[in-house]
Amino acid sequence: MALPSGRGLPSVISADDLPRN
Repeated sequence: MALPSGRGLPSVISADDLPRN
């Protein structure tokens, strides 16, 4: 998964950084 989180984070951030359990 490589989508821009819109939180100023690089698009390489995966679901680990997003509140998706």
